[in-house]
Amino acid sequence: MAAINPARYPVRLDGESADVGDAEELVVLLDVLNGRRDRDVLTQLRPHLPQIIRKPSDLPLLMRGLDRDDQIFLVEAMGDSLADALQTARHLRELLATIAEPQVRLSVIDTLGGPGLRKLIVTARDLSGALEWTYAQRSRRLLELLGADYLLRLIRHGDDLALALNALAEDAQSALLDSIGFARVAELTRNARDLALLLRALPPTISATLLDQFDRQQLVEIIGDRRAWIYLYNRIRPDEAVQLLAKLGADNAL
Repeated sequence: MAAINPARYPVRLDGESADVGDAEELVVLLDVLNGRRDRDVLTQLRPHLPQIIRKPSDLPLLMRGLDRDDQIFLVEAMGDSLADALQTARHLRELLATIAEPQVRLSVIDTLGGPGLRKLIVTARDLSGALEWTYAQRSRRLLELLGADYLLRLIRHGDDLALALNALAEDAQSALLDSIGFARVAELTRNARDLALLLRALPPTISATLLDQFDRQQLVEIIGDRRAWIYLYNRIRPDEAVQLLAKLGADNAL
């Protein structure tokens, strides 16, 4: 049985025409034009870009040769097909890592939207990897689009949350913790390791607020025994140790 040829889409410039069937051919065409007619080509192909850009390597390949505005045009033209082209959170992270302009990263996040991001980001490690390359308001936008309910499905334990927090600046850390709720964060903290990871990920002002969520009995249950206390004590800041000892009762500490 003969193979079915993929669809090809015409581009016409100055009385000449060329057909494009995939991302590699589109890159060649743009290279031949040497950046002079990128927007003309992309505009003509816009209805067909989701059919041309079909695999995760296609987008980074194309984006490298485009200026910022044309990168945004390309991303927005993909629309709901962007998540299908990227396929996995790893490929989303790799795309974000290749983008130099913050506005283009924001365009990727907004074009994916909540549904697209939830299709790609399915574990806490996926979330951390995406946040690592978003920064500032892009991180907050990504968290907002995922939504608090979905974040709670991804973040099941304290170590999951610490992964995400380590990828965030302080203001975005606050936004994530506010979204989840400090009381829920306390519930996610299972043991001394979880608590140590969370405290190491947070600046002093936020870690103090987190420790305020625990009463003495909760801390005794989380820390468990003297060996766990030593593990925790060796991994936290002096101010956190002082706050913990005060809550435990210095004379009754583990």
